[in-house]
Amino acid sequence: MSDSRKSSPQEIADILRERIRGGELEAGERLPTQAELTEEFGMEPSTVRQVALSVSPDTGCRSAETPPSVGGE
Repeated sequence: MSDSRKSSPQEIADILRERIRGGELEAGERLPTQAELTEEFGMEPSTVRQVALSVSPDTGCRSAETPPSVGGE
């Protein structure tokens, strides 16, 4: 999604969830980094971070900036 308009936080969350449902990202896998998402969607890093953190629990993926839990992966 590299068009010039900025996506809303809900649109980004929906896109990430669709990538997971479509198999582009898998449960347990890290989401793209904050920097990658910021560049792709043209949003402020703090907004992208909030979206990534909100998507993570819903999908089984985790934010790239969030380390795996102790005893996890």
